Amino acid sequence: MNVEEKLAFFSKIAVQEAEQERSKILADIDERMSKLVKTVTEDAQRHADIRLRAEASKIEQTKNKEIIAASGDYKKAVVNVRAHLLDELFESAAGKAKEYTRAEEYRERLLEDIKKLAERFGRVKVYLMERDMPIARSLPGNCECVGMKDDFIGGFKLLITERNAIEDHTYLTRLKAARADFNELKIPHTADNGKEAGK
Repeated sequence: MNVEEKLAFFSKIAVQEAEQERSKILADIDERMSKLVKTVTEDAQRHADIRLRAEASKIEQTKNKEIIAASGDYKKAVVNVRAHLLDELFESAAGKAKEYTRAEEYRERLLEDIKKLAERFGRVKVYLMERDMPIARSLPGNCECVGMKDDFIGGFKLLITERNAIEDHTYLTRLKAARADFNELKIPHTADNGKEAGK
């Protein structure tokens, strides 16, 4: 079997392995995303990052250092599959987040989070999606609420009047931040893999 045939063979194996990982990831994502969405603030971000990094590590590992050193085809195949999986992962996460915003638990959590920040910062202006404006009646007097047509899935933005500073607690921003962190995970360079293979 020549090098080109080996590359074709191992590229095929790479895609098959990536597809198997895809099935595992998507099978497990429903359970993980439910937890992510319910705690999409600081706790959710921490758990999401741990899970995403673990899945990225599985996808990016390779079992044949010699073929990777000979050609970048394997790496390109993994990158392409990884990008596809990433799209599916965050589409699923956004869908789960939207489902969660229809639950009473979401409104209770939203109200609780805003009250805590209002107590901490004093006078604040809260920017909510128009869908969430009914909770404004339950907020303290130091909260001025503004309805927005923007679709940021859920959550809110907060203008701290005294500091003239805005804090973004929207689900869309948190998901984008998680995706950006995920994108920063690099596939090992073939030269590094070649060194490891020679050990």
